[in-house]
Amino acid sequence: MIHSEILASSNDPGRDGAVGHVHASAEKVSSGKYSITVDPQTAFVRITLDGFFALSDVQEFAAALARAYAGLASGRGHHLTLCDVSECKIQPQEVVEAFRGLLTDRSLMSERLAFVTGGSPAKMQIRRLIARDTCRFFEQADAAERWLLDLGRGGGRADAAHWAGL
Repeated sequence: MIHSEILASSNDPGRDGAVGHVHASAEKVSSGKYSITVDPQTAFVRITLDGFFALSDVQEFAAALARAYAGLASGRGHHLTLCDVSECKIQPQEVVEAFRGLLTDRSLMSERLAFVTGGSPAKMQIRRLIARDTCRFFEQADAAERWLLDLGRGGGRADAAHWAGL
């Protein structure tokens, strides 16, 4: 079992006590939520993105992600990330570009990155964001986790003891 801590969520209560909504413009309301769960000992990161994001949500998420990765003992780029986007909505183009920037930021790159897309209407939008051999897309979280932790074919970490207890 992964020991974890949720570091941030954009649906935390603000100063006015409101939860879950950030105004993106006069007409639109953001429903973007995220959670980041980190196991510093095994360098396994779980991210959940949900809803419709505003640029300010992506900026907040980026800051939380940088804080989470800074707490990893494994060093930059030596962690595994599972990102569940199965509840994401189709995002506006400027938000897609902001997420693309995060995915190409070398200081945030994972050794392996697995996206769980499920039946998300944004599935194709997400798939177009990134193309690298250390990234895969899955319908189910268990398949994504198996790929990330695959030790049997040399595709995962060589030190099986490192992953004991997951």
